[in-house]
Order: sequence, then structure tokens, then C-alpha cells
Amino acid sequence: MSVKRIWPVVVLACIVILAGGAIPSDAARPRSGSLGRVLAPATYHLGPEVQISTPSSPVDADRHQPVVAHDWQHHEYLVVWHNQWTGSRDIYAQRMSESGERVGPWFAVSSGPNDRSQPAVAYNATNDEYLVVWMYEASADVYEIWGKIISWNGPGTTPEFRIMQWANRSFWSPRVAWNSYRNEYLVVWNAFDTTTSFPPGLPHDIAGYRISADGVVQNAGSPLILTSYAYPHQVDLTYNVAKDEYFLAFVVVHTQVSTGNDVYGLRVGWDGSPVNPPGLIHIFDLAKNQNAPAVTTNEQDRYMVVWEHEYSSTDHDIYGREYDANGNPVGSYFAIASWTEEDTVPDVAANGASREWLAVWQRELPGGSGYSIHGFRWGSSGSGVNAYLFDVANWTFVEAKAPAVAADIPGYLIVYEEVIAPAKQHIYGRTWWPEVVYLPLMLRAYTG
Repeated sequence: MSVKRIWPVVVLACIVILAGGAIPSDAARPRSGSLGRVLAPATYHLGPEVQISTPSSPVDADRHQPVVAHDWQHHEYLVVWHNQWTGSRDIYAQRMSESGERVGPWFAVSSGPNDRSQPAVAYNATNDEYLVVWMYEASADVYEIWGKIISWNGPGTTPEFRIMQWANRSFWSPRVAWNSYRNEYLVVWNAFDTTTSFPPGLPHDIAGYRISADGVVQNAGSPLILTSYAYPHQVDLTYNVAKDEYFLAFVVVHTQVSTGNDVYGLRVGWDGSPVNPPGLIHIFDLAKNQNAPAVTTNEQDRYMVVWEHEYSSTDHDIYGREYDANGNPVGSYFAIASWTEEDTVPDVAANGASREWLAVWQRELPGGSGYSIHGFRWGSSGSGVNAYLFDVANWTFVEAKAPAVAADIPGYLIVYEEVIAPAKQHIYGRTWWPEVVYLPLMLRAYTG
């Protein structure tokens, strides 16, 4: 899914040991797995860049942390982000067509006193609406989780509602998925203990609530504690209708020198109960820190997890690993982006029927002069899907970062932050379509 994110990254008592010598080139990096043959860009289509958020007058804001969901019934997307004003943040949204054009005006999801930030969004095809969730700052550095039901064609009149608050806890980075079989949502978050190392605190658990289609928190006051293993945080999730269950990917903190932050997974039933076996799924550990996982599914028999891998303290790569519907790995981990520049904060989306995956991420420009956005599309082994590596936003004198992606089948909308100094930072996007077979136009004369 995606959110894609400013994570409260936690590393406890970890020592990074760097080998001497120059950082090897990409070709010299060890790789596992194969993503297939990378083809020329002539066989795919990257749409023009579109500014999604438009300036406010007379005072403008910086826009951050875009997320996106696809509405297949109306052939639209909803892009959501937070505005950074002087002294406050709020949540706004914009509808986009599958061809990458703005539909109607942008609108407020939640605004007013106190900060609102880091939204997530899921589309409900049964009710033809979205659930948007976000962090709400109840007091200094103490966040609650709030949400609001949004009509497919605009903000509607449904009031926003509080999902989670708890004494001595601060809740970060919510994620949401829609259960299409039961027509309800699961909202998850990272809980931090504010009595230790505040702010934001020490990672305590990953928890969640089931939310009904009309926005009612189920079993309020008794959140689902999904895992408390090894200071878990940085959670993402996806729903698989074929299994009627969720797959969570998250980071845990191991204090051993040889381990550091690792990426784990967990299958969770529709009711929030962990699925055993396999229980906790150890996705990756290579004696370096792993962060920022994102997960998606083809909603049939496959999951894909992508994340940041620490090649060195100043050089991160993007890795991935595929899993079957029972949580078993399908092959080994593999490198998606492995260059000498910093590649970070990935997101991933799926075209389910073809076992096709598309990942996006940000890359640090040479000399630390900013960031660019890049993408990679590939298929599962045996799928016959061609692989493409492509630039999304790689401009001179322009900084682009924090990408997110959603699929409409067969295309995708990639959204990200971009700033052209000295202007304010706004949300931009581009469509991406894979190869298309064009049939010749046949004309037949009618002789009557």
C-alpha cells in the first residue's frame, strides 16, 4: 500500500560497523533473485506531470505526505495530503481522473486548531466512499488517531470521529485497509509509550480497530493488540479477499550489534487475530538496519513487501520479497534499486490478475542537492510480465520526494511532493501505463 512517510525511526543500542574502502558500484553489489529483463522505455507511457494541489490565496502552504486510493467505479483516484501552515497542519484532498487530470476543486478533509498530519486512505466500493485517517495532536507531541468518511465525489457532511486515544500513549502513522468481503475497515497504528524517551516515546505495540462501513469503532475501548514483539513500529497493511485476512509489514528493533532494525510480517484474520502458523514472518535481516516497509497484494495468492536496506550508513537501497497467501516466501529477497545514491521511502502497488508489481521511491541527487522519484515495474516468476526501470520526476533545480502509488489496472497514478525554489512545496503526480498492443484500424466500405 503504499503511505508511502516520516517514520519515527527507532534504533536501540545498535553499533554500525563500516568496512574501509570505496562504496562499490551498483554492478558490484550482491543481488539475490531476478526481476527479469529490463526493456526500453518506448514500450510504456509516462503521462505529463500534473500539479495536484493548487496554491492558496493570499497565503500559501507547503504540502506533504501524499497518499492515494483508486475508485474503480468512477475511474478516479483520491489524493490526500497534509498542509503545513505557519503553526498548524490540516488534511486536504483532490480527486483525479485515471488520465491524470484534476476533477473538481480540492477540499478540506479536516482543519482547525491543533495539528493534523500523515493521512492514509482506503476506497470502499460497496458504499462508494473513502475512509481517511490521520494523526491529531491532542497536546504537545501526543497524537490521537482520527478518521472521516468521504463521499466518492467530495467531502460530504459526515462528521470526523476519534478512533484511538489512550493515557501515556502517542499514536503515529495510521494505515487503513478496506475488507471488501465484510464491508468494514481495519485501521492500524504505531503506539509509543510517552513515559519513556518522550517524544514520541518508546515503541510499545502495533494495534488497531475494526471500523464499520458507516464509521463506527468496533469494541471501542478494547483495541486489537496485533504485536508487541521487539519494539514494533513503521507498520503498513493490505487486505486479501481470497483469504479474508490482512498482511502487516513492520519494523522491529533488535539490540544485537549484528542485527539492528529488521522487517517482519504478520498475517491477521478479519477479526484482528494473528494467524498461526506461521506467526511472525522474518522478512529480512542482513546485519544492517531495515526501515520503511510497504506491502501490497494481488488479492489472490501473492503479497509483495518492499523496504529500505542499509547498505552503509550513508547509502540505502530498495529491496523486495514475495510471499504466497499462506505467508511463505516465494524465492529469496532481491534488489529493486541498488545505486551509490540514497534510495529510500518506497511504496508499492499491484495489478492483481497478471502478478505485476510497481514500486516507487525517492533518490538523493548527487552531492545531496535534493531528491528525485523513480519507479520499477516487474512480475512474479513465470508471469511473463516485462520489467521496466523509469524516472518519474528527475528534474534539474527541482526537489521531488515522498512518493506513493495506486493501481487502476492496467495503469497507475504516482504522486509525490515537489518544490521549485523559492515557491512553496506542492503535490504533483504522473500516470504510468505499461506496454499496450495497438490493433490496426480496419475500414470497410459499405456498398449497401
